[in-house]
Amino acid sequence: MSHTVVEVQNLSVAYHDEMALQQVSFTVTNQTLVGIIGPNGAGKSTLIKAIMGLVPSLTGKVTIFNQPVSKVRKRIAYVPQRNTIDQDFPVLVEDVVLMGRYPHLKWWQRPTAKDRQIAEQCLEQVGMLNLRKRQIGELSGGQQQRVFLARALAQEADLFFLDEPFAGIDITSEQIIINLLRTLREKGKTLFVVHHDLSKVEEYFDQIVLLNKQLIGYGAKEEVFQLDLISKAYNGQVALVGKRDSALVVSG
Repeated sequence: MSHTVVEVQNLSVAYHDEMALQQVSFTVTNQTLVGIIGPNGAGKSTLIKAIMGLVPSLTGKVTIFNQPVSKVRKRIAYVPQRNTIDQDFPVLVEDVVLMGRYPHLKWWQRPTAKDRQIAEQCLEQVGMLNLRKRQIGELSGGQQQRVFLARALAQEADLFFLDEPFAGIDITSEQIIINLLRTLREKGKTLFVVHHDLSKVEEYFDQIVLLNKQLIGYGAKEEVFQLDLISKAYNGQVALVGKRDSALVVSG
């Protein structure tokens, strides 16, 4: 049974007097894998940060599970862009994943044996258990991204935001991550993924938020991933090498 998870109404965000998002509105239900696509500078990362309340909004209202974000923060997991992480910070893989348990602990509590067990299970899910004693900075980009996803899994959230999780990673890591996202969706979770590779959009997502500071389109991938809307979002700068079964094949 579907129910509303995220409702965004007339959301606008500005940085230094320049509009980053303008009057964006849409509603997402549970058990949905949503791709957020658009050109560089379209406001994709800003959108998920604004939904989570990590950046202030000029106008608009966001509700998650029909409540203000502040009331449901424990139910939200966030995987930021990998390049925002300090690669030199001396922390072990298993400790990174254990951080996902902190929202469930009081400020004076230390992680329990159960918390450590959950963290191990999450590392196993992403195929990284054998590297749990490694420093995070020693891992490849794909391995790091799998660890950050394991941290999100350890939080046992219902709503996931991932910012460019497939950027600069190996194909094995990409397959592990997309399969996990699909599994989470089948368990009733809702997932937002900022994504830049248009050739994978139809394969990966159920619904699409197509942005260029304004909402160009939102809905089922079959409706939104169309030449006219994509061209509008990318100001006509999209090279299309063919159209098969209504799928847009994009290069460049």
